[in-house]
Amino acid sequence: MIVPSSNTVVEPICSRLFAGMEAQITVHYARLEVINVSLDEGSARQFTSDAMVRAAMQLAQANADAIVWNGTAGSWLGIERDRRICRRIEKETGIKTSTASLGLVNSCRDFPVECLHLVTPYIKEINDAIIREYEALGLKISGVTGLGITKNTDIGSVTAGQMEDLCCRTGAKAGEGIAVVCTNLAAAWRAEAIEKKTGAVLFDSVTAAIREALRLTGLTDLSLPGFGTLLDL
Repeated sequence: MIVPSSNTVVEPICSRLFAGMEAQITVHYARLEVINVSLDEGSARQFTSDAMVRAAMQLAQANADAIVWNGTAGSWLGIERDRRICRRIEKETGIKTSTASLGLVNSCRDFPVECLHLVTPYIKEINDAIIREYEALGLKISGVTGLGITKNTDIGSVTAGQMEDLCCRTGAKAGEGIAVVCTNLAAAWRAEAIEKKTGAVLFDSVTAAIREALRLTGLTDLSLPGFGTLLDL
């Protein structure tokens, strides 16, 4: 996993999920410097392909079988941009690669829903860009809940209980989806509760990234209960 440097959610979730499975799978991390999330030039520079390749090369030295960028910048900077970065990493390392945003989009196609309710920590300008990107991919967006946060450590301070409340207040119901677009939001801890209360499928960015990693490594027969539909393999 390539993880934003200020992310405090991904590693605890992966540690819980894969505890005791060391004979089948281990998860390793490289960190990419990410402090703030906005649409200014400085924020965009955090996610350059050069920076991604440098982080990927560190993981390649550990003989990783798959590399996943566990971040969602591609959701507003462009899904095709994510694909190009993945192709470059694969060329440089020879290792299959994907991203959390690609995983979220792929999961939406695996579990087709009528519409998506977005929950993000981001400002309106980023949310608008995400909506444009997702709708261009054929996903129907029915609404967005954005928290207006730009500092990533503040995003990581949103509690799992707050995330459950935000997701349940979207109005999503059976046949619909809730997309949590950010890997520093702790919705995965409450995935089962959210899905039970709403009837909707929770498309959480962290679990979508994990789903991609399992797909790339062929480990799609693992039992990962407790984290919602995406990991009910």
